[in-house]
Amino acid sequence: MVKYKNLVLTCLFLTLLTISAAPKGMPKDAWLKSFMPAEVAWHCNDPKSPIKNDFKGSLAECNSKVTQLFVSCTTSVKNVSIPDVLVSRQEAIKYGSIVGECIGAYYFGGDHLKMFNAAQQKT
Repeated sequence: MVKYKNLVLTCLFLTLLTISAAPKGMPKDAWLKSFMPAEVAWHCNDPKSPIKNDFKGSLAECNSKVTQLFVSCTTSVKNVSIPDVLVSRQEAIKYGSIVGECIGAYYFGGDHLKMFNAAQQKT
């Protein structure tokens, strides 16, 4: 799960630029809208992505699956609670990492999901 934290940081670059330019932070919905395309693309395109290396379908199928997981992780997973406004780069990195870990955990399931849930309950 730690590898997700390091790799997801790449996806946050454009989102972080927007947050740093906003005087009072970025609303959650705007952050999710700008973050989702980069996050989905990373999981399905980057050779370092465990999902890309495991997924057996087409790129379009991967994008669809990861988009569904992104939406689920940001709206339905009780262990993922993103604030209404992200006020700093640190918050964007933190919640971006959590979303990335959630996607991986729900994609792979089993022990990955157990470890993710245990880690989120500790925070």
